[in-house]
Amino acid sequence: MEEENKYYTPDISEFYVGFEYEHFSKGAYSKFEIIGWSDFEDISYDLDIKDRIRVKYLGSSDIEDLGFRKVKDYSDQIIFQTVIHEFPEGHSWYELDFDKYSQDIIIEYWEDLGKNRQSIREQLFKGTIKNISELKKVLTQVGVL
Repeated sequence: MEEENKYYTPDISEFYVGFEYEHFSKGAYSKFEIIGWSDFEDISYDLDIKDRIRVKYLGSSDIEDLGFRKVKDYSDQIIFQTVIHEFPEGHSWYELDFDKYSQDIIIEYWEDLGKNRQSIREQLFKGTIKNISELKKVLTQVGVL
């Protein structure tokens, strides 16, 4: 993504406790996270939200910051994994498939049971995630975080 396309102006309905955004003040953007009701009041006083508040689109570095490791990088998609358990004949992991252009994500649970045993794969989520706050929320809901 080009620099100007890395950010978007959020709709007011996207704001919730835990939401991360950047606010423009005194010539620069600063990072903020909504942690309580008073933060909503601060945003409501900012009438020109389009020029003052922005949110970074989800990127591969955001996913890595949550403990996932990049295992494959294609022109349009990146595959991330995080190992859950290692056991004598196999292991289990979460896999996150990220479409670089559409922001579509598939989150799956995988378990390799070892030789001569069928592997397990369960899809936990499939949808569009625009930013790190949404990803954290979904990962918590499906039990990854």
